[in-house]
Amino acid sequence: GKIYQCKGWPASGFCKLAEYKPASDGSTHDGQPIWTNAWTYVGACTGTNTPTSTPTFDPANVEGCPEEYDSTIDYGEGDKMSITAEGETYGKIYQCKAWPASGFC
Repeated sequence: GKIYQCKGWPASGFCKLAEYKPASDGSTHDGQPIWTNAWTYVGACTGTNTPTSTPTFDPANVEGCPEEYDSTIDYGEGDKMSITAEGETYGKIYQCKAWPASGFC
């Protein structure tokens, strides 16, 4: 199989759309498949996944959730923040990518 990774914001918004399914022969723009705007080919994989050991919980080594996103903060590479969508119980954690993407954090 092939492994693809969703690109960072703002292209990441396209990853959930069916037209942007990786390696699809669907929609194009200027002759190029539009899915390449949202996905990066990472590599290939072979074989099968083997079960992993049961995860363990170490209460002495818990980071907890990062603070909720704040538009007044100047986030930089590696910074983490969380966003809880309206109507959701749990939020998602995001981490600012390395330069040049960090300019959009």
